[in-house]
Amino acid sequence: MKHFRVFPQIPGAAPADRGGLHVPPSSGFARIDNPAWYDVLYVAHDPAAVAEAFGSRDIWRPATFVHTIGGHTNPYALATHELPDDTPIFDVNDVDALRSLGVKRPTDIVTRDRATTQAWAETIFNGGGFAGVRWWSYDNPHWRVAGLWDRGTRTSAAAPEILTTSSTAVLAAAKTIVRQIVPSS
Repeated sequence: MKHFRVFPQIPGAAPADRGGLHVPPSSGFARIDNPAWYDVLYVAHDPAAVAEAFGSRDIWRPATFVHTIGGHTNPYALATHELPDDTPIFDVNDVDALRSLGVKRPTDIVTRDRATTQAWAETIFNGGGFAGVRWWSYDNPHWRVAGLWDRGTRTSAAAPEILTTSSTAVLAAAKTIVRQIVPSS
């Protein structure tokens, strides 16, 4: 199964280095972060990766898809990761799965209270048997996003794609979440 991740690329960086496919340690501030237990690779199954990265901006311009590191301007890129189809990922969109967690209300899953979301993620992790957790995208509930803590099972499926205002994934995300694209500044 394919997963996608937007990351700040530094052309020529080795995969394990900053600016390559390297994933920095969890900060403790994101949805399912628990740095004492694991690091998280946040991914999406579709253009949700672009929407999750840039959805807070109403207008997307060429400058939206670049970042500055060390005084150098570099592109954002879309990485494609491949996981075996049988990789077990806990799906919080499954009612029986929620019951197994002891979650009483769906609002305990969709809340933006990180203490709550990190607590149920830690429960899933400590229960064993899962490579991560899957939920729905904030920007479109039909899109699926995931946090993976078992990084050993993923491989890079293709060279990262540099994101621009004309990238297929950018256009698909913008159309679905209704963002304006301005092709030139």
